[in-house]
Amino acid sequence: MEMSASSPKRKSRNSDKAVYDIDGGVLFLTGDTVRLDTAEDTIIARDSLEYYEQRQLAVARGDALAIRDDRRLRADTLTAHFGEGGRRATMERIEALGNVLVSTPTDIVRAEKGDYNPDRGLATLTGNVKITRGKTQLNGERAEVNLKSGESRLLSARPGERVRGLFLTKVQFRERCRAKFKHWHNRKTMNEPRMTRTTEDNGSPRLVAGQPGSRCQKPRKALPQTPGYS
Repeated sequence: MEMSASSPKRKSRNSDKAVYDIDGGVLFLTGDTVRLDTAEDTIIARDSLEYYEQRQLAVARGDALAIRDDRRLRADTLTAHFGEGGRRATMERIEALGNVLVSTPTDIVRAEKGDYNPDRGLATLTGNVKITRGKTQLNGERAEVNLKSGESRLLSARPGERVRGLFLTKVQFRERCRAKFKHWHNRKTMNEPRMTRTTEDNGSPRLVAGQPGSRCQKPRKALPQTPGYS
């Protein structure tokens, strides 16, 4: 794990400050841009960054940004919890507070608080949640955003209740539409009566409805009446 304090334009420590508390195992960094890097993750803050070695957590303040691959989480304050591994430790959980912003290729999600699991790519956002996709916006109190799949869900205020809104990627939308159409077509086919062709006494064709869901009946020809029999 590496930490640095640098200017946005040049890598320099000239105007930045770092204080380390040996007894408490706390490193406090300030500067134009402060940064913490691990094997997989990066945290950047505008104002300050505190790293608590014994507690295995870091607190980034001021337009803080957490990055892993192409997934990003931004907030006023980010608290990152690290696992074991020393310099190779990775972030296991991030708490976000104030002006939380999560973005996917299609959605922009804003909230007051957030809880993010980098390994699963799943962020749970609460408080004045707004999900924006193009010109469409959904508002609520809770949302789940999967940064791996790009799926955003707007949930009710209390866990366990039904979903109030759902955003899907184009691929997911097409797959769901295809599945719904297949289900609808199968039900329609099973419920509608099957039509079979018969022949009237005068030889003209006639359609007869069979039982719903039954197999097509073979065409049958009406028997001619025998003279002298009713």
